[in-house]
Amino acid sequence: MQGNFRLAVVDGFSGGGRYSKGEMGSPLVFLDVLGRTMSEIDIKRAADGFKPLEYECYFLFNDENPSTTKLLDANVAPLLAELREKHPNLTIIVHSESRPFSALYPAAKAKLEAAGMRNVIFNIDQCGDVGVDRATIVDILQTFNSAEVFVTFMIESLLAYLSAKDSGALQKRLAHLDLPSSDLEELRVVMNRREWLSTAERIVFDQWASVSPFVSPFSIHNPDGWRYWLMHFAKSPRARQVYNDVLHANANSQAHFGRAGLDMFSFDPKHEGALYLFDFDGRARAREQLFEDVPRTISGFGDAITVSDFQHQIYSRTPAHSDDIRSAIFNNPDVEVLTPSGNPRRSELRLRPDDVLRVARQRSMFKFDWPTGSRKPDRDPSSGG
Repeated sequence: MQGNFRLAVVDGFSGGGRYSKGEMGSPLVFLDVLGRTMSEIDIKRAADGFKPLEYECYFLFNDENPSTTKLLDANVAPLLAELREKHPNLTIIVHSESRPFSALYPAAKAKLEAAGMRNVIFNIDQCGDVGVDRATIVDILQTFNSAEVFVTFMIESLLAYLSAKDSGALQKRLAHLDLPSSDLEELRVVMNRREWLSTAERIVFDQWASVSPFVSPFSIHNPDGWRYWLMHFAKSPRARQVYNDVLHANANSQAHFGRAGLDMFSFDPKHEGALYLFDFDGRARAREQLFEDVPRTISGFGDAITVSDFQHQIYSRTPAHSDDIRSAIFNNPDVEVLTPSGNPRRSELRLRPDDVLRVARQRSMFKFDWPTGSRKPDRDPSSGG
């Protein structure tokens, strides 16, 4: 069996490809990850007796500064040549532009549509918070069937204007975010308190949740302060599931202030919530909350729900790792997993979208700790050891 995979990546604020100390910027990261992923897929397919996939990839890198774009072309060339040499099953086109993103997007959209691209990633790593508007993200997600969008959003600029005395200037400066005046006032009141990050995260999430079914509003974890969010927009629960797992594999890169279970904002920030760094301690806390959240969520749908519907519901509001959610389902005395024919599903590794999750007929009377024999890790889950 041989297939074809097509992918387009648009890096709207690409920079020169490398930072001052030589670290790879986003364009080189995309190309590097593409090569490593293709190798992993091809090795697995060969082991299973399948031919390699045929890959067709299109990369559009853009920076408003022409000299930066010229530098980017020079940095991309060696990696691009290496990809073509190592992967004869790859057809790749890399194109660079020097335009404001607002001018780039209409042309890029038309080109991708004409090519029939369905799998599209937009990386919008703006230098502040005004490089892209809400309407553009909505249009991307509505235009392409399988689209994911990464957007950076500066917190520092928000803080600066919240500190201002002129409320009119504040409203004008943040008009592109469509934030209600009541939300801005709430942020102003709590900005010097412990709950500021959680309040800001919730407001941003609420405001952008209508843009996409799955929004990750998590902050970049920086010891010097909360400087910006890296927001992820997706249309499928699978995309959000994978994104959550990637964050856990790179623990401490991003942070969330709130609950670690299925509903990350269902708490009072004045009295509850903690910093969740997608690390070992965070996952331990998540497992405790998931054990209670999973049966409670199933109960909210009449005591039974398909795995597919369950995932569509939970992945809009959870930072949890997919392994922990799956274990909280199978090792939970209050949950039954049934196959479409009504038989018990014994292995969590065989969980299918059309399986049914049902609240157990005999409910437990006590709060259960992680049960003996479950897959509770005794090591850091992200260590790979």
